[in-house]
Amino acid sequence: MPNTTLNSAHVFLVCIASMVAGVGFFGVMTFLYMTDVLGKLFFSQDKDWVYHLQIIGLFIISYVAMPLGGFLIGRYGDTHGRRPALIISLLMMAICTLIMGFLPTIAQVGMMAPLLFIIAKLAQSMAFGGLIPTLWVFVSEHLPSRYVGLGLGVVSAISLMAILVVLGLIFILESQMTQEQILQIGWRIPFIVGGILGLILLMPVYRLDETPAFGKPEHTPIDTPTLSIHTFAKQIHPKKDGLFYRFISQHLAVLLPAITLSWLSISLMVIIALLLPNLINAGFVLSESILRLGNIISIVFMMIGCVFYGFMVDYTNASKVMSLGGLFFILQTMLFFGHLSSGGGLILIFFALLGFSGGIIATAPVVVVRLFDVSSRLTYVGMIYAIVYALVSGALPFVLGYATFHVRLAPALYLALVVITAVFISFYVYHLPSAQAEKRLE
Repeated sequence: MPNTTLNSAHVFLVCIASMVAGVGFFGVMTFLYMTDVLGKLFFSQDKDWVYHLQIIGLFIISYVAMPLGGFLIGRYGDTHGRRPALIISLLMMAICTLIMGFLPTIAQVGMMAPLLFIIAKLAQSMAFGGLIPTLWVFVSEHLPSRYVGLGLGVVSAISLMAILVVLGLIFILESQMTQEQILQIGWRIPFIVGGILGLILLMPVYRLDETPAFGKPEHTPIDTPTLSIHTFAKQIHPKKDGLFYRFISQHLAVLLPAITLSWLSISLMVIIALLLPNLINAGFVLSESILRLGNIISIVFMMIGCVFYGFMVDYTNASKVMSLGGLFFILQTMLFFGHLSSGGGLILIFFALLGFSGGIIATAPVVVVRLFDVSSRLTYVGMIYAIVYALVSGALPFVLGYATFHVRLAPALYLALVVITAVFISFYVYHLPSAQAEKRLE
């Protein structure tokens, strides 16, 4: 049985994994926040409709590339090891981000510029689609069971910190450079910084050991409880040849909670950390300075909430934390938008409370990873995370932005729907064999 106490090697692993996650989100968020600048540099603006079509097309193919990367890197990690998969995804992420910072613009090489940029962005998206799921699995399989929640909570928190770093770096560039200087050289700095940081992290990642669980799926230790799809299906319907058994064993038993919890995690991160200022502007009146400060406060307290909820998952059953945390989040969502409707005089306090309650996203990877056998775990987690991330982050800004213009409480209704669904799923998760094994370890 693996060591059940937290040691210095575990702490080192969590620190490195958190920084790798931060670098991954840094690269993706840099592209997101600098889309307007990049569009002017790499795409023709002769016709507005052609320009916008090119930008939308770039987003679409980028999001399509994520599930492909999640599958390929996940499958590689299940057959060759978690550490090689982590090294490959980080190397791809770092190189592609760095290349994007050195690409020639359309003014320099003409139509070759958008083609080169699209190729680099597609490769970066594929790397990101496999990077975060690999980190989830890598950390979960290394840490003792009673510290997995805290470890993944820290990883989630540093992922959010990357958004703050990108915002800070862009703010510095905008305050120290003219728009012309940013278009000439300033836009390259975030990409070069992200790429170099990724390459630097390759050395400590290379020093990490392979996870103890990999290569021995038939002897998975009880310290890392997992749920076999077929095992759970047999408990529901013992007849192997039945149609119900085949459906449960292949689809519903664990894919439903895995998809729902991934949807929860990504939706809350996208809305609270990225979309909330724009959604508030669409339906309410709040000064720009308050919105910016509130956005920063919500992200900081969401980071704190990730660590707190991660710790609570280790302290008690994950499904209990999801249920109580979900109800607390719904309450804070109601208070937040209710206070906005009444004027928003103390809105910064409610930004903090909403952000902290959004830290419930840290519970999702703890449960999702444990839903699958070691032999196919990374493939499933990679595919599910990448597909849900692509769908939510690709469609939500447009759909929710449009809905908010007609119903200003649309963000609150959507958040409530996501979390209520996750709360119901938590009752289902509570009765899974993995949860029962988890309770025996307490």
